[in-house]
Amino acid sequence: MSHNEVCFNVYHGGYWVKDYNGEFAYLNGEEMIRIECIPEDVFNRMSTELREGLYGQKIWYKLPYDDFKDRKSLSNEDVSFQKMCEAGKWTGFVDLYVVTS
Repeated sequence: MSHNEVCFNVYHGGYWVKDYNGEFAYLNGEEMIRIECIPEDVFNRMSTELREGLYGQKIWYKLPYDDFKDRKSLSNEDVSFQKMCEAGKWTGFVDLYVVTS
């Protein structure tokens, strides 16, 4: 991994639930792929590596030290994407969660 790249742990096949205590969890996301790339390329890499593609999927991200309640919605080329890119460059790691909408 070069100094410009970020390690993305991409969890897919699951969905979000909120328990009776108000805590969030990502359930049935049995598969995880690791993508190492510059943050700006992550959507292209995910669309080629995920067999179901990204159409109709909702994507969330969090940093490794964040709780699930701190997760943020992610869209390509908007403010949330730019924030995720910057945070990824600082931390070196980002967790992504793909949920079918």
